[in-house]
Amino acid sequence: MRLGLYGGSFNPIHTGHLIIGEFVREELQLDEVRFIPSATPPHKQDMKLLDASLRVQMVELAIESNPHFRCSDVEIKRGGVSYTRDTLLQIREEVGEEGELFWFIGMDNLVNFHKWFHPEEILSLCTLIVLQRPGFSAGGVDPDLLNRVIFSRAPLIDISSSLIRQRGFLFDIFCRNLFARLFWKTGFTRMRGGRNSP
Repeated sequence: MRLGLYGGSFNPIHTGHLIIGEFVREELQLDEVRFIPSATPPHKQDMKLLDASLRVQMVELAIESNPHFRCSDVEIKRGGVSYTRDTLLQIREEVGEEGELFWFIGMDNLVNFHKWFHPEEILSLCTLIVLQRPGFSAGGVDPDLLNRVIFSRAPLIDISSSLIRQRGFLFDIFCRNLFARLFWKTGFTRMRGGRNSP
């Protein structure tokens, strides 16, 4: 199995994530792409996140029409700071040594990859798929690292979760529709992760 792993806070998930996921899946002939909402991103520990269960529900609804997409709550269930190395070890144990793992990473994160938790072990567990990010380039990145990653031709999508949060979730029609579907499917109390949540 060729398995793509798309980690992130997905705070919230948006159309750009889905376009990139499908583009890379076709580009690298992946069997499946797993979207992995983080519990607490290492580089965003002070960031206010939507309730974890809500982010998972939004991802599940967003990807339900694509048979090659799947949502994994492995980091949410593990809790704490979501280190990529730990997630890869869990997934490697699940899929066995025959599975090929491809971890999606933005160019901004590649620039700082040497600061990640156990970067060498990450490289031994998977192949990094580097996605374009506005304002970032591979200049200054260790040449040895550049030779060990794959640069995707996925388009640069001019929308971000931070922009959606700044302008309000209803600004983005995709997110607006997700919230509406969640409201009718689960009720407002469950959407908020309230006492009646399963």
